[in-house]
Amino acid sequence: MHTDLSLPWFTSQLWVLGIFFASLWVFHILLVRVSTLSSIAWKRVDYVWLSMALIGLSGAISTNRTIVANNYLSNLGQLRIEGALNFMQMCAQFGSSGAVCRVFVPSSVLPPPEEMQKLQQEFDEQCAWFKKVVDGLQKLDPNNPVPININNLACERPTGGENWVYKSFEESVASYNQALDRVTLLEEEMQLSIFEQLLQILSPSILVIALALRITKVTGEVALERAKNQVER
Repeated sequence: MHTDLSLPWFTSQLWVLGIFFASLWVFHILLVRVSTLSSIAWKRVDYVWLSMALIGLSGAISTNRTIVANNYLSNLGQLRIEGALNFMQMCAQFGSSGAVCRVFVPSSVLPPPEEMQKLQQEFDEQCAWFKKVVDGLQKLDPNNPVPININNLACERPTGGENWVYKSFEESVASYNQALDRVTLLEEEMQLSIFEQLLQILSPSILVIALALRITKVTGEVALERAKNQVER
């Protein structure tokens, strides 16, 4: 029962050891006993087993990438999004606070009444716009973060008021969207292509075959050296 939950055969260490000893036996039969390779031919074998070792090790690259990406996501990703969201909400709330939503009282040090009326209207429009933005931000689903378009939160922003308040909010939105983009890229980096999955599965077998060929090369060179010594005697 539940045989579908059993690990496949290629994940067993016995399988890897079996591949190693089988490859070692085959290589010794074909390259040492049956064939008689010259010293130059044995040197060329280095190109083969080194290339196989490189292919086998390349499978670890995708493994390292997924481990690091998962670590970033679990430790930094969500916290970065929450921090950027909180800062964005703070900037929006500041725009709807008493710092912007205020009433100008005429006095001798302030501009003439006509200019004061225009200034009051600009701040009122800015205050109303930020209140719409705050309402839009409260409707966001924190469990399903999506990039934010300021125009979708409220109508086109007014031109008057405190320009730096607008700028601070726009920068906070850009920072939030950038955090989402980085998290999305990390999630994509965790996904392995079919080739990478196949390479990860085959990497241990390719490495042990390369090691078996390397050991066979040493055996063949030793046998070749012994044969040369016997001839010289």
